[in-house]
Amino acid sequence: MSASSVEFNIFALLDDYTSWLRKSSTVEWIGEWNKVTLPFLDCSGDDLVFYVRIDRSNSVAFTDDGYTFATLGHKGINITEKRLERMRCLVRRYGVNITANSEVTLDAEDSYANALNCYVQALLSLNSMNLDVM
Repeated sequence: MSASSVEFNIFALLDDYTSWLRKSSTVEWIGEWNKVTLPFLDCSGDDLVFYVRIDRSNSVAFTDDGYTFATLGHKGINITEKRLERMRCLVRRYGVNITANSEVTLDAEDSYANALNCYVQALLSLNSMNLDVM
C-alpha cells in the first residue's frame, strides 16, 4: 500500500502517542526525588522506574537507585569487567554514567526533555543486556 493511497496524519499519531504516554506514566513525590514510572518494559517485564530531582540551581539528576543492575543480577546476568565496560560504553552514548555502586545516573543543566529521553534510552539499552550472551 503506497503512502499516497492512505490519508494519514503523522502529527495526529504523535499527539495520540504523547497523550497515551502521559496517561500511562506516573510521578510520585518521595522526599526530594520524584519516582517516575513509564510504560516501557524493563528486562523483568515491569514498567520502567527511575527517580528525578531538580536542585536549586535548576540542574536535573536522574538515578535508577541501582535497580537496573540488581534486576539484571536477579535474572542471572553476571556483570563481568568486560560486560561492565561494554555497558559503560553503551550508556556513554547517551551522556549517562554508571557509578561505582552500580547506579545508572545522569546530571543535566538544560534541555530537560532531551536529558529524559537520553536517560530512558540508556536504561532500555541496559535492560536489553539480558538478551546478550557475552
